[in-house]
Amino acid sequence: MNIMKKISRCAFLIIVVLLFFSFEACAPTTKPVPISEPEDSQSNPSPTLIEPAAITVTVVEPTAIPTTAPVSQPTPSDGVERITIEELKTLMDRGESILILDARPRDSYYLGHIMGAMSFPWKPKLTLADTEEISLSKLIVTYCDCGPGEADGSDVARQLMEMGATNVKTLAHPSIEGWLELGYPSQ
Repeated sequence: MNIMKKISRCAFLIIVVLLFFSFEACAPTTKPVPISEPEDSQSNPSPTLIEPAAITVTVVEPTAIPTTAPVSQPTPSDGVERITIEELKTLMDRGESILILDARPRDSYYLGHIMGAMSFPWKPKLTLADTEEISLSKLIVTYCDCGPGEADGSDVARQLMEMGATNVKTLAHPSIEGWLELGYPSQ
């Protein structure tokens, strides 16, 4: 029994050594590899050496997700033009006459909204009675917190356009979250 253990250990060591040398033989070389010139070339009797190519690894750092939408946004398929946070802020700073409608539920509106915005919660179908307090002839900007599609805000804007509003835009994503993140005036 003692001899069997010794043979097993020896066999194991032999296998380990053979594996070590086989991996050594397969390992990439970092030494130049000579390349022979054709036999008839007498201009350079020594072989040409080729250096191994260096491997370049490029690490790409993740970029921050922009908090505001690009300035010139095409009108999405819902037919409602988007306005960026910066564009709205610029218009407000210039004192432009804008009606800002917060299409979120009232409880969200009371937790914080764009300065001067009016609570105008989304409804599946607006009526003329819903629009009695607003002027359909001035610039109207709607917003919600629905994400990239601005679903509620753009739906309110679309319904207002169907009711005769001529200058309606929806605040582009990230909408109210982006506005508050930038520290712009809010109530």
